[in-house]
Amino acid sequence: MSFDLSDKVALVTGASRGLGLGFAKTLAMAGASVAMTSRTLASLDGPSGEVEALGARTAKIELDVRNQ
Repeated sequence: MSFDLSDKVALVTGASRGLGLGFAKTLAMAGASVAMTSRTLASLDGPSGEVEALGARTAKIELDVRNQ
């Protein structure tokens, strides 16, 4: 990893799949704790486990960015 995010927290929207999950994993590998958001908490159960398996702490947040 070419950068160190130890002691940092990253917020990733759409983290349940696709690019969002990929970014969450990359940030975790760089040492960040990751706050993961998705429209439903249930959709983050598996993905948060994948990120935690990389050694990161995670927080799951229900968030619909389409709704102010």
